[in-house]
Amino acid sequence: MYKSRKKKNMIKLSGIALLAALTVGIGSTSAVIRHQIDLKNEISADTVVIEVEEDLADDNQSDWTKPKKVSFKNSGSADVFLRVAYSESWSTAGGADGEKELLSNKMPDSDSDVASKVVSGENWELREDGWYYYKKVLPAGSTTENFMEKVDFSNIESLEESLKNTYKEAEYEIHFQAEAVQASDQWKVSEDAAAALFDKDISAELNDGTTIIDRDQNEDQWPSNKDTAEIIWSDGAAGGGN
Repeated sequence: MYKSRKKKNMIKLSGIALLAALTVGIGSTSAVIRHQIDLKNEISADTVVIEVEEDLADDNQSDWTKPKKVSFKNSGSADVFLRVAYSESWSTAGGADGEKELLSNKMPDSDSDVASKVVSGENWELREDGWYYYKKVLPAGSTTENFMEKVDFSNIESLEESLKNTYKEAEYEIHFQAEAVQASDQWKVSEDAAAALFDKDISAELNDGTTIIDRDQNEDQWPSNKDTAEIIWSDGAAGGGN
């Protein structure tokens, strides 16, 4: 039986990995969703603590759709730039030899996922490197909007019977990785930090929709607009100390 609950896991950004499990019902059987959070810290002075907030309330979802509302809170003393990625896997419970068999998350006859994730929020940008970049500075004490809303298993229902039963009895794992770097009040320092850790250029657009901050213009406006500006991520990493 699926039990509604709300969990919080506090993790210091020091390369510590956390594996947490929750049991959800799919149809008349049970499956397990696990998530692992690996967090990387590149901050040398102020401390950063990330509190991973997860709301698993049932929210009137169907038997095939399981809520998984995940957000990230900066409980430390430094404002940060943040990016998040995830991977996933299916595995059987194991045969007589005890070895687990990995299953694909792709449907047999299409590119659709067996388990579909609903990633939400206009402030998360998926780039070609597979990372979701947060388009705001995350101030100390603040929480992102939800990164993920739910996982939808309804495609299992359309599988042929034996394969359907295999997935219904299997274990599904989703692994989150987050990386954060300090967002300084000095634009050049922030730009170089993002380039060094993320290998990305950044610029910032102010709320007026016309003013752009980058290494060539308006750097003096960064400190007073840091918490509200939209971060624009691009490839190239012009920073990195140049």
